[in-house]
Amino acid sequence: MEYWFYHLTHGSLEAVLPLLLEKTLERNWTASVQFSDQNRMEHMDTYLWTFRDDSFLPHGRDDQPGAVDHPVRLGVGSDIDGADLIFLTGEAVIADSAVAKRCITFIEDNDPEGRDVARARWTQLKADGADISYYQQGEGGQWIKR
Repeated sequence: MEYWFYHLTHGSLEAVLPLLLEKTLERNWTASVQFSDQNRMEHMDTYLWTFRDDSFLPHGRDDQPGAVDHPVRLGVGSDIDGADLIFLTGEAVIADSAVAKRCITFIEDNDPEGRDVARARWTQLKADGADISYYQQGEGGQWIKR
């Protein structure tokens, strides 16, 4: 699995996640977005239905029936089996046995606890020799590999 770290320096998760999920769906991939907080997951659930006037992102919540049938699933410490791409927000973690094409960890400057979890994850993955990359958000919103 590839591990990518996205450092949000010029935008919020709300500004970035929908765009990345759209790219995921364009590739016909499935995604699991994991949160460490139920309230944040519920907020993002509502936001993904309304973030754009002319479209929405089809998704389901893992705490509701039928979520596994959606290409994008939102959860808090939930089952990520079958996802091609895993997004981790805040202090969310995944099992060592998780299988996916890629795992993206968001690093948000306004979330010190989540940032500490991301740093520890980076350190452990680097020590394990994993395939890791770090991207920092530029002023125009583009991702710059560091």
